[in-house]
Amino acid sequence: MYSDRKLSRLPIHLSIEQRQLSKLASLPRSPIRTTQNLLVTDERILGRRCNWEPEFTKSVQKKGAQWIAPKNCTETKEPFMSTSLPELDLALGGGIPCSSLTEIVGPSNFGKTQFCLTLSILATLPVSMNGLDGGTCYISTQGAFPAERYCNFSFRTIYRLIEIAKHRYPYLYGDENPQSQDNLKKMTDSVHLMKAKSSKELANILENFQEFIIEKNIRLLIIDSFGALIKKEFIDKKDSLDKRSRLLVKFAAWLK
Repeated sequence: MYSDRKLSRLPIHLSIEQRQLSKLASLPRSPIRTTQNLLVTDERILGRRCNWEPEFTKSVQKKGAQWIAPKNCTETKEPFMSTSLPELDLALGGGIPCSSLTEIVGPSNFGKTQFCLTLSILATLPVSMNGLDGGTCYISTQGAFPAERYCNFSFRTIYRLIEIAKHRYPYLYGDENPQSQDNLKKMTDSVHLMKAKSSKELANILENFQEFIIEKNIRLLIIDSFGALIKKEFIDKKDSLDKRSRLLVKFAAWLK
């Protein structure tokens, strides 16, 4: 999943001092020599082991993240993905930030999934229509998802995508003519549905995700929902706070 580069080769404008590199590399049991080592280490642990202040620790991890982060994904170099809702874009300062993690929260049945499905469609649109001209990977963790129900899940999700697309963009998808049908097929083929019923399954997906991103030209990754998955696994378990925190940090690092 990571771009696993040696910290000693950081570009000049991001370089870490030699004495700092030596301190990272000499940590007992878990030496830090690569961007992967750096980003999977909790900043509190990193700061404690290196005797660094919190802000300095963040700056070191930020340098590693900046080195491997992909470029902004729009041709105009804008750092945001439009939600297609002008007032929401304005409230967000331009839209959904690209090359970053965004968490969407709200009460149950508040429209979070529908909003994510809409974003999935937007990502497949050309840049000229404020899209990302690429693919979406939609990972669902909701429900138990036994194997025999997965086809139903896929069918329902594709049906909802088509309904949203026809309603939001009738001139592209609304008619029954061959061009509209071709547009619909291209859009649904560009939204890749996956399921993860446990944190272990989600980890397996993310650990081997880089090749899939490149092959399918993925410009948007949605996990619906990460919080629900963690809550389900750790609810009513004693001494779960530390394990849950470490798991959250681990997944955040993968996603970065």
